[in-house]
Amino acid sequence: MIAIIGILIALLLPAVQAAREAARRSQCSNNQRQIGIALHNFLDIHKKFPCGVTMGYNPNDKSQWHTTEMSTSSAQGAIGWGVRVLPFIENAPLLDNIVQKFAAAGWGSDLITDWNARPIQIVGADIVGTNISTWVCPSCSGPNPIVGNQVHKLAKGNYVGLIGPRRLGRSERRDVCSGWSTSTWNTGDSFDSNRYLTLTAKHANCNNGDYGGLFFQGHPRFENQHGFQPGLNSIGDGTSNTLMVSERDGGLVNAAVGQRFPGPWFGPGIPQAINDVTFSTYYMPNIKTPNSGDYPSHSCAASKHPGGVNATLADASVHFFSDSINARVWRFLGDREDGVAITVP
Repeated sequence: MIAIIGILIALLLPAVQAAREAARRSQCSNNQRQIGIALHNFLDIHKKFPCGVTMGYNPNDKSQWHTTEMSTSSAQGAIGWGVRVLPFIENAPLLDNIVQKFAAAGWGSDLITDWNARPIQIVGADIVGTNISTWVCPSCSGPNPIVGNQVHKLAKGNYVGLIGPRRLGRSERRDVCSGWSTSTWNTGDSFDSNRYLTLTAKHANCNNGDYGGLFFQGHPRFENQHGFQPGLNSIGDGTSNTLMVSERDGGLVNAAVGQRFPGPWFGPGIPQAINDVTFSTYYMPNIKTPNSGDYPSHSCAASKHPGGVNATLADASVHFFSDSINARVWRFLGDREDGVAITVP
């Protein structure tokens, strides 16, 4: 009898675990749907997507904001896009508290500072450590991100915005495009290069790190000068053919990669860490490549859901994308105006 019970338990346990994971994946999908709707509500009001990361301006020349051409020695952590959509996920009081903290420190309600300020210190550990259930995938077992030797523990945010299909961390990027030329662009990024030459030329005056997606490091105060925030009219491929949000888990990947970083909803606690709050479709979902200079394992879409990731299209619909999705399809879905009609798998 005991043996029979043991066999029954052994047969039932995988089914129970699968049912629990299905429920967690469904909750993750629902979280992303809420975030997708929140972004559309933001669009309705502002006519554009929020900055992926809002960098500080030059205190000696307020017409300049921080870019990779400028010294990073004084640049501090920045506000992420998750802060700006708080009112649309039933967290307006939290944003009001953040605005009050900025006002008390002498900054405006637009949450923009000079590059000597450090937003995570302006608002304090209690706010940056506030957990928001909508921003956490229930399948993610990883810890909250820690910044500055545990000076600040940022609340985990498993949902990251699309930066595009380009490789992150390259020396020649669209936010330093004044010296850009075909001879200096990194030839390792040759995927559909002619299409990107056209896009780079088109946005040559947008000094903002435009990787072809929807969320970049930028500066809302300098829109049409040094910042660029795309709206629906910038999604040439259509909202049902362009990714908008995916997830990134914070679990242990493997011995070579170590712990993957989840993206804090508040934004990065270190300079220019745009990859803390965005993902790139240059990298396949759940890639397990050891870290290099461009952090492939920490810049991809990733989850603890077996076999793939939940991701949201720009029409706010949520789909499950397999780890084995065709690389070109994945990259085209990551570009807002490549001119290629893609059937979502």
